Amino acid sequence: MVALGAPSDELKAAAEWLEQAEAQAPARDLTHFSALAEALAAADACEGLPQAFVHADFVLGNVVAGTDGEMVLVDWAGSGLGPRLWSLAFLLWAEGSKDLRRVDLALAGYARQLRLEPEELERLEGAVLARPLVFDIWRLRNRGLVAADAVRNAEDARERARAIAARARAAIASRKTDV
Repeated sequence: MVALGAPSDELKAAAEWLEQAEAQAPARDLTHFSALAEALAAADACEGLPQAFVHADFVLGNVVAGTDGEMVLVDWAGSGLGPRLWSLAFLLWAEGSKDLRRVDLALAGYARQLRLEPEELERLEGAVLARPLVFDIWRLRNRGLVAADAVRNAEDARERARAIAARARAAIASRKTDV
């Protein structure tokens, strides 16, 4: 479902899907598409940010316990070099949408290996917003979602992304004072 390639390719694909959905939409739904295009413009493909070997679907569903009790990330299909914030943002979305306290837990594990750069923290909200928005635009194009619901979801996603990013920044700031 997700476009192969860089996060920018995924957002470009979502823009194409949005155009396709608009072309097929009934006239009564056309007023919703500009709000979706604005939301998509707020999504951040993380271009120019630090790169690493990243997992394409970094969520707890792809983590298993090893025989030594350590957690192991599996299902590396579609992975490769890319902006490390993109994968982390999706994990934060998946966990923070369940409970904002899970953002702290995800970051605690992440921080054992890497420290986010200030620019990554500044752009976190747009990165967190990206994947859920892409998924909803795909559903809209494939008629699994109506335009009005996609707009409501996009508004909700923006609020959640804002809350998740704020929680992440607070968690990282509190760790700096604990050290």
